Amino acid sequence: MIHLARSYQLLGSKSARLLHEHNDYKVIAFLRADLVFVFSFHPNRSYVDYPVSAPPGEYRMIFNSDMAEYGGHDRLEKDQVHFTKKIELDNFQTHQLILYLPTRTAVILKKQK
Repeated sequence: MIHLARSYQLLGSKSARLLHEHNDYKVIAFLRADLVFVFSFHPNRSYVDYPVSAPPGEYRMIFNSDMAEYGGHDRLEKDQVHFTKKIELDNFQTHQLILYLPTRTAVILKKQK
């Protein structure tokens, strides 16, 4: 995490912007330095196709805490790429990433240029 913070100059970047928060599902997501951080703190529930608002574009997973080297179960494919999906609801338009979030997992996605 220290290497990541230095590489992407997280401490020198603008403040984090909250993208998503759901207390019952124990999920929070925020944007900082073109990185999307998504945390699932739920102790026993994984989420399939979980929507998280994000600026439009392509995102590559650069970190996930579910990797075996961090004591995880390797449920996520390394370096996977996600594209936002445009959603329109009642004259409101947003873009969302659709993610698999295993229990007690942190995921970091980097927006591709």
